[in-house]
Amino acid sequence: KNVVLSGVKSCTFCDDGAVEMKDLSSHFFLEESDIGKPRAQVATPRLQELNSLVDCKNYSGEITEEYLSGFSVVVCTDISLEEQLRINDITHKKGIRFIAAKTFGLFGFLFNDFGAEFEVFDHNGEECITQMISAVDEEGIVTCVDEKRHGLEDGDFVTFSE
Repeated sequence: KNVVLSGVKSCTFCDDGAVEMKDLSSHFFLEESDIGKPRAQVATPRLQELNSLVDCKNYSGEITEEYLSGFSVVVCTDISLEEQLRINDITHKKGIRFIAAKTFGLFGFLFNDFGAEFEVFDHNGEECITQMISAVDEEGIVTCVDEKRHGLEDGDFVTFSE
């Protein structure tokens, strides 16, 4: 939904799985009358309604290296680890960005492979720390006003400002 709303050029949905009753509790674009029908086939026209400038289509067939070659980004959800690895091997080799995500109730994971040139500057996802400093001694030891552990690690970049 959010990818279509963002206005990408096109989205292709590949999901031949049949709509089940349990899908209705977590899938915005499915209705009870869709039970038994392929998920992508029934959801794609409804996703298209969100943004007429995005070319939404569904694909039913084998996900081959040749087929994947036409994409700049491939996002996989709810597929086996073996299939994720197979698809990532293809996309990595071809320089296609790859994202895999899956949820398990309250838990889940997200993996991306944007190629060797992609750099992550935020190594832990934590918010930046702001501390008040009370003193810096001759050896460079910094003492903070609240005297709590600051959570900084070796290699962290620190700036000082007034």
